[in-house]
Amino acid sequence: MKSAPARQQFAFTNITAWAGLNSAAEMARKLQFNDLYKKYSKAADHLKAAIMKQLVVTQDGQSIIASSLERKGDIAKQNDGSTVEAINMGLVQPDSKLARGMMAAFNQNLRIKTGHTPGFMRNQDGDLYDSREWGFIDLRIAGALSKMQQKGQAKSLIDWMTSQAEHNYDLIPELLDYNTQDYAGSVPMGGFGSGSYILALNDYYK
Repeated sequence: MKSAPARQQFAFTNITAWAGLNSAAEMARKLQFNDLYKKYSKAADHLKAAIMKQLVVTQDGQSIIASSLERKGDIAKQNDGSTVEAINMGLVQPDSKLARGMMAAFNQNLRIKTGHTPGFMRNQDGDLYDSREWGFIDLRIAGALSKMQQKGQAKSLIDWMTSQAEHNYDLIPELLDYNTQDYAGSVPMGGFGSGSYILALNDYYK
């Protein structure tokens, strides 16, 4: 197992930075700011190339995006549900081998195996917070599954979160206990709660 510092070069940070640059480029194009469009597009392309070169690894015969540069190559630590944003934000095409490899790795390494949930923990760091089921990760994986045309698996996650909310004043949980699936963490939350639920519904039904 590789040791890694608290401050790492995370895949999630780079994925969201790429999405921001891509959006800035599109805005500049629509406003006909051609120089800015070229500048932001070039930066986005360079960042995407770096992510693919530095963070994509082979695990169990399939390609995935490692959680960080420092965790890369550590099969006990390199899986992180936040990397699903590469599919949701368009950096990784949903019909690609990389997307399928990432989803297979989530199912193998991050799925909660206690209780009666189809959901996922955040990562493999092993602390109490990240080892609990994350409603946000469940819903963002549901969104990616919808994009990958795996609607049955996506709906099982959406239905699970819906059923939990129906018994808890219609509030989406931050966390679920990994043994009992009782609510844990902070409730309510905005982006980690209703925001992620709405995004999952949009991805499923559009």
